[in-house]
Amino acid sequence: LLGEDGFRKLVEFQRTEPARRFTVQVASALCFTESPLAPEQSDQLVQIIADSRSNQRGAPASEFDWDAVIAKAGAVLSAPQVAVLDGMRAQAAEQASHRPTPWQTLSK
Repeated sequence: LLGEDGFRKLVEFQRTEPARRFTVQVASALCFTESPLAPEQSDQLVQIIADSRSNQRGAPASEFDWDAVIAKAGAVLSAPQVAVLDGMRAQAAEQASHRPTPWQTLSK
C-alpha cells in the first residue's frame, strides 16, 4: 500500500517524532524572542536531536545525547537559541529524574 519509498518515509517519521516534539517546544519558547527559530533551523534541529537519540523505542528526552546535541546545534542556532535549548534540556532531565521507573510503579 505505501510502497518502499512510502514505508521508508513512515519509518523516518516515526524515528524523528520525539525530536520533532521537542523541537516544537523549543520553537514555542523562542517564538516571541528576538531569535525565533526559522523553518530551516527547525528541520536541522530535528535531525540533530533524532540522530543523537538512544535506539530504545519511546526513550524519553533524557535519553538524548544532550552534549552532542548542544555542540552540533551551535552550528545552526544562534547563541541565544542554544541557551534556550540548553535550558530546556536541563528541564527535560529534571522532569525525567522525577518519573518513577517501571519497577517503582509496579511495587505500589
